Amino acid sequence: RDEPEPLEDASPSGPLECTGNNECNAGQCVEGLCVEESEADAGTPTIIVEDPAERPCLEINPTPVEFERIPVTAMESKTVRLENCGERTVRLNEVDIVGDLEHVFGIDEASLNALYEATVGEDAPGIEPGGSIDLDLTFSPHTAARGHYADLVVTMESDQEQLIAPVFGRAGENACPVPFIAENEIDALVDEVIVLDGSLSFDPDGPDGKPVYYEWALIERPATGSIGLYEDLRDPANPRNGGTEDDPGTPTAVFFARLAGIYVFELRVIDDEWLNAPGDYCPSPVVHLTIRITEPPSQVLP
Repeated sequence: RDEPEPLEDASPSGPLECTGNNECNAGQCVEGLCVEESEADAGTPTIIVEDPAERPCLEINPTPVEFERIPVTAMESKTVRLENCGERTVRLNEVDIVGDLEHVFGIDEASLNALYEATVGEDAPGIEPGGSIDLDLTFSPHTAARGHYADLVVTMESDQEQLIAPVFGRAGENACPVPFIAENEIDALVDEVIVLDGSLSFDPDGPDGKPVYYEWALIERPATGSIGLYEDLRDPANPRNGGTEDDPGTPTAVFFARLAGIYVFELRVIDDEWLNAPGDYCPSPVVHLTIRITEPPSQVLP
């Protein structure tokens, strides 16, 4: 007949409380806890649990990390704080965002480098008890009317314990307009008429796929001298006679300068919901048009 299998030991894990050695099966009673002999030094008892107060403690605030609804292709930043909630210095092994299938979340490179410099490696000062360090996350959705989810994972160095903070955000229905020009540099003469053309700008969900307003902002010019910026001229052969004021509802404007020098315009566009680019929510590349104006060559009489 088969022998019955021995019953599993149902004794609780971890050291037992005790008042004397007779309560410890194969060890000694030290300071009220059963301990066993250390294999490295048979004469020295070793407690095989760690005092919870000695464990590293870190919190991620806020948790979860929630981004406000923003337009498609826009970008928003949010700062999270890693706070030491324990009694020992905390050092880290790695910080990452995982589960971001559409690659819409990110960690600001400068803040990540600063965090690694302060917390990773034996020589790093770490996060002192009661201290904290900030980390900047970004959210830039590519798809409208959808929720996006991921996890911010912080791995501590001491025991590879991981803290996980859910990260999520939603994209609005409105997409960002995008400014665009065909030529970024133009050479011209004093009083020569130049057409500023932003008709290649686009808005994915705008009327006819276009922005509704265009602004040509003059951001650099000679210290003296005057310019003309118009929708059209009364007499193109004599631009100093003036013309009609530039209409921001059209992508073009005409320009001439009365003084030689460097003139730089920045094109800014606005959609039908007053979302402007480049702007806080629409970090489109800045579009500059540089115009170099020179004096006409001297005419030599025969």
